[in-house]
Formats: sequence, C-alpha cells, structure tokens
Amino acid sequence: MAQDAVVPNAHAVWKLNENINFGVSITAPWGLVTDNDSDFAGRFFGTTSKIKTVNIKPVVAYRFDNGLSIGAGPQIQRFEASLSKAVPKLGAAPKEEGNSTVEGDDISYGWSAGLNWEITDNTRFGLAYNSEVKHKLEGDIKFDQAAKNLSYIDRKTTAKITTPEAIAFGASHDLTEKLTLMGDLQWTNWNSVKDLVFNYDGNIHSALSSSTTENYHWGSSWFGALGARYQHDGNWSFTGGIAYDETPIKTRNRNVRLPDSNRYWVSLGATYKAADWADVTLGYTHIFADEARVDHASSSLGNFAADYEAKVDIIALQAKFKF
Repeated sequence: MAQDAVVPNAHAVWKLNENINFGVSITAPWGLVTDNDSDFAGRFFGTTSKIKTVNIKPVVAYRFDNGLSIGAGPQIQRFEASLSKAVPKLGAAPKEEGNSTVEGDDISYGWSAGLNWEITDNTRFGLAYNSEVKHKLEGDIKFDQAAKNLSYIDRKTTAKITTPEAIAFGASHDLTEKLTLMGDLQWTNWNSVKDLVFNYDGNIHSALSSSTTENYHWGSSWFGALGARYQHDGNWSFTGGIAYDETPIKTRNRNVRLPDSNRYWVSLGATYKAADWADVTLGYTHIFADEARVDHASSSLGNFAADYEAKVDIIALQAKFKF
C-alpha cells in the first residue's frame, strides 16, 4: 500500500551585515501516500490517501557577540488532500458499491522561531519552534458512475484541519578535532488532528446527511536521535546515527489510511568537499517499524481487522554552495 516518493527541499541564507542574516527555507514537512487495491477488504474505510504540504519560511536572524543567534519569521503553508474509499448501496440488498474521492486544498499561515548558541568553541546547542497551522480546505466530493447509480451525488465540500506545532532541541560537541557527537530531541503535538469533518453543500445521498466524519484522535509524540561525525581529512567526512520515532497513533485509533507504529532509524552518510565553495552529501536511512494492528467495526460497513508490517528506505542527496 505504500508508495515511493521524491521529497525535495531547498534552503538559502544571505548575510546582510556582520550581525544579521536573512534565510528562506522551502520544505514538505507533512505528507503521505497510501494506495490499496480497489478490491481491498477494508476498502469501505479507505483506499487511496494523498496528503501533501509545502512550507515556505523566510527568517531574519541576529547574532550577538557572545555566540548566541536568534531568529523568527512567518511560515506560509499549502495543504492539499485527496481521500478515496468505496461506498455501499444503502438500505437494500444485494450489496452493490461504488467509489468516492474527496479533495480539498488551502493556503494558510503560522510562524517559527529559534536560537543557536555556541557556548564554547567545541559545544553548540539549538532550539526551534514551529507553530501549528490551521487550514480550511475547500474542494469537492466526487463519485464514480457506479456510485451515482446508487444515488450518490457530487457536492462541494469544506473541512478544517490543523497541522501540528513542534519543538526541537539539538546539541553537538567536538570530542576531538576529528570526532563530533550530536543529539536531537523533538516533540510534535499531533493532538491537533482529531475528527476530520467534511461539510457538503447538500446531502450526498438521500439516506445520508450533508456531512461525514473520519475519526483520528492522535496524540503527541517524541523523536530522539544520537549520532556522530568523523572528519577523515580535508575533503571527506562520515556520519552515522540511530533514532527512535514514536507514533502519535494509539491502537484503538489506528486506521487503514495510515497504519502507523513506533519506528527505529539507522542512518549512514558521507560528505565530499569538492571545493571551498561546494560540497556534496549522500545519506542512507533504514527504518524498522513495529507491527501495527488495525481493527474497524461498523454496523453498516462490516468489520475489518489486520496486522501491518512495514519498513522504509530513504536515500538523501544534498549539495551546498557558497557564493
């Protein structure tokens, strides 16, 4: 059910004077694509799910004489969602079905702030905060011809969703001239993802109201990582690390769209300094995931229960240039 994806990002910093920098970051912080077959046993609870975000964050930072830098700025976030599932014939037998897709998008705003402090020549730590972003999605729910034959009607729709706030803390220490130890801790407040209510501009079926609800009720989660970097010579450096990534989804709330579980990361990387103004980094991460149980029970849609197993491979390529 998982789909491969390319996730781009870009960052740039301009030095305005000796103490002030201006930066812009473009990332895709939240997203998923899962795609089950149309005859999937749990298709009435979800088939294809696509969520994509793009964040643009301009930041102004000021550096004090004691090695402390602070920065802040807005974040502009575009959120796009497409959720599909099968819909049954209501109130009669034999059982017939069709398919539905609800889509919506929105652009909204939040803010971010952070600090970086070089306590000594060998020790640094940073703290960053990203606010939640509240979206009001606008779009449509559309049905295929099989569903329309069962009296389902295309409608305009709106829905509210809030992407989570997050706080991250990181630290690094140069143990020797060649070896640096690093750590990272992040808390993400997924409590913002509760019930996703779609409100339509009319009834989508004579037996259904003008709204439908998908229940999520996620909680907060922690991510922690430890790593090291070894500076082999003037051109090559190597990194490695491990991480624990807690799921915000409890078993009772897990669904077929995202059967998430606790994850364990192992990462390796290498950086080559091609010139004083350019270097290239290649990284690899393998993620092990705990088994995830999904249990759905519905008087109208039937029952679905399954155990999910998952693993993830990430290949990251980065280039950095100085002008």
